[in-house]
Amino acid sequence: MAAVVAFLKDLILTPGSSLKLVPAINVTVLLLLGFLVYLSYESIATMHLVVMGSLAMGLVVSVNWFYYEFQKVKSQDTQAGQKVD
Repeated sequence: MAAVVAFLKDLILTPGSSLKLVPAINVTVLLLLGFLVYLSYESIATMHLVVMGSLAMGLVVSVNWFYYEFQKVKSQDTQAGQKVD
């Protein structure tokens, strides 16, 4: 567990963006969505939960869309013989 925390700390504190952080973002937002579903089951501020859930789903979709588009461009460039950072 300490190794995972150290790995995530290094990813977060390293300058620049890292696509290795995408799975951690997905897990975190999906845990948030699970908590929002639980709260909506308990009937606590349902309208606010719908808005928050929609924003969280939009975040997951946009992060994953960017990740897959970057991977597609990266694979196309490696097939063409160019190097992508």
